Amino acid sequence: MKEIIKQYTPELIRKIMWMAYYFFADHIELLSGRRDGLTPPKRMLLPYVGDFRKVGEELLRYFIELVDLKPYERVLDVGCGIGRAAVPLTRYLDNRGSYEGFDVLPEWLHWCQKNISRKYPNFHFQLVDVFNHQYNPYGKYKASEFKFPYESGFFDFVFLMSVFTHMLPQDTENYLREISRVLKKGGRCLISFFLLNEESMRLMDAGKSTFDFKYEFGNYRTVDRDSPELAVCYDEAFVLDLYQKCGLNIKQPVLFGSWCSRSRFYSYQDIIVASKGVYEAFDYKGYLNEKDQYLKALEQTLELERQKFRRRLFPLEPKNSVVHYIDVFLQNENYIEIKGWAYIEGRNSEGSKTLIVLESDTDSYAFETRPVKRPDVTAHFKGSNYDDSGFCALIPNLILENGNYKVGIHIKKDDVEAFQYVELAVIVSHKKDISTQKI
Repeated sequence: MKEIIKQYTPELIRKIMWMAYYFFADHIELLSGRRDGLTPPKRMLLPYVGDFRKVGEELLRYFIELVDLKPYERVLDVGCGIGRAAVPLTRYLDNRGSYEGFDVLPEWLHWCQKNISRKYPNFHFQLVDVFNHQYNPYGKYKASEFKFPYESGFFDFVFLMSVFTHMLPQDTENYLREISRVLKKGGRCLISFFLLNEESMRLMDAGKSTFDFKYEFGNYRTVDRDSPELAVCYDEAFVLDLYQKCGLNIKQPVLFGSWCSRSRFYSYQDIIVASKGVYEAFDYKGYLNEKDQYLKALEQTLELERQKFRRRLFPLEPKNSVVHYIDVFLQNENYIEIKGWAYIEGRNSEGSKTLIVLESDTDSYAFETRPVKRPDVTAHFKGSNYDDSGFCALIPNLILENGNYKVGIHIKKDDVEAFQYVELAVIVSHKKDISTQKI
């Protein structure tokens, strides 16, 4: 029926017909109780993909699980749209918390102000006249120069969903700097992207991706040469480096999405969680290059490395308490990367040596780690020196025999040793990809 109407009816008449249809359908739904007052009418949801309420609830789950959002915190929603994330947050944030959202579309903002802010006075929506070729082509302000209308250090949490997927590099960099500015020290941000790396490139080349980012512009690609902001995919290394420049420290791993038809994914778009002033700033470009060189050298000396790393360590009994946090746990078909900090409870970390232990039912391995300075840990706990608590391990999975491995941290300091398992496990199968699971 839709195709017949489209074929034989002029465009203007079609628009009037659909407007009339949605007008009556929306009022019938509202009067019959099939649509509540916090769900926008259908005519306003046409740009959205997926169920408005279900997607909103999924976003709230991300905020709680990935960022540990608290009900009393201040939240900023950049590109808030018609309140898809705001609606479930009205149920989660209490009177001590607050929500601020801004966008470029006045109709959506007016609906949010009328239907959300009137019921929840700690929820505010603001219209900003920022230029975007796709959504606001007559905007007054350049996104590359726009200053968020909030004071510095005001928010605990900032999030952007499907915003940087429609912005070009200069604009994205300015927004990241603004996010860093308005976040409190220790504040977190969650942002979605399309990220270009070896895996997504391979899937795109195979024709499996839902987007074909075929037009290359240096560190980003688009699906449309003439309207690049229609959909933007960034080089992953470029984005990681940009976060560092803006003082935002990424909490690894990056949560890759299904947009390019990955077999394992977290959401549809790729998600990066970061923090201001908690996680150690890191030279990601240099580190990626270092990993590449290490893995290439390893291919030539695999058996030698296997003998070097494999050690019998039984029995492994937890002893003394290890205070620790693992902020990188990344795995793929080539290696396992573990990075974090740890120290023996009641002692400083000066001169300590940290090993990562992988233990299965039949095999145990101990891996020396590279020390990483962590003055942020000292600053957080105060009263003692934990600068030497940082560590980083890069473990080629080909060294490991197939099996399920528990992960432990073993620390030596002077004449004291401590060992403790962490709540992560590794599954190794050389016929399949490596994966992780929570214990």
